[in-house]
Amino acid sequence: MARLYRFQQDKGGIGVAFSDHPIEKEDHAFLLSGEDDVYALLQTALAEGKLPKTLVKERLTAERVSLEQLHIEKRFLLPIEHHDPARCIVTGTGLTHSGSADIRNDMNSHDTNLSDSMRLYLKGKEGGKPTAETIGTQPEWFYKGTGHCLLPHGAPILTPNYSLTAGEEPEVGGVYLIDDKGAPHRAGYVLGNDFSDHQLEGQNYLFVAVSKLRPCPLAPALFLGELPGSVEITTHIKRNEQTLWKKTFHTGEDHMNHSIANLEHHHFKHE
Repeated sequence: MARLYRFQQDKGGIGVAFSDHPIEKEDHAFLLSGEDDVYALLQTALAEGKLPKTLVKERLTAERVSLEQLHIEKRFLLPIEHHDPARCIVTGTGLTHSGSADIRNDMNSHDTNLSDSMRLYLKGKEGGKPTAETIGTQPEWFYKGTGHCLLPHGAPILTPNYSLTAGEEPEVGGVYLIDDKGAPHRAGYVLGNDFSDHQLEGQNYLFVAVSKLRPCPLAPALFLGELPGSVEITTHIKRNEQTLWKKTFHTGEDHMNHSIANLEHHHFKHE
């Protein structure tokens, strides 16, 4: 998938770079001419009726930037941000993967009956991938915060003093622009960390929304185009360069009980 990066230029100002190399071989990206605002760039693509990747390629230069150097120097910025963070809404859906349903069921099922969480997951499994002519099962939904809670790659993640614990929760997020008529348009995808208080969530499934701690770090790339059917992500927790914990998980529609189209329908069915 093609990717956009925003970063702090070494001489000041903001740069935007593009890459469509295979991500495992990527070491550099190409600078866009005169661009410093991905949100404005995507708004232009929307207004001109162009795919974002098409507009980006029209503005590419031959100047390369080292992604490894940007990482080392902690110069990555959020891959996209609104000039008014309060107008950026960060939300999510739960119980869309079998792993999350199993964990929640173990947390909240104290007898031989299925928990409400597992019942909702099974509803999604039955009706979360409808045909184009029908509306599917509604997923669980939660509010995370506004754009103020988003953190760029490499920024410290602060644990609130009221939380019982704090844990990583890797996610794939969709990025959407709303046009002047109120219609949503998917710009692409990002990887993020839905930093959460799993001890609080384990007390009762109704605490799932408030268990979402506000900090929400994003990886530096905005992925343009469609999400592959299967995406593999590996999470590492390291201390002093030693790996303390490591786990791989799979996402994408091949591993979900809801289609992305169904999630989008329910996200944006309200005015």
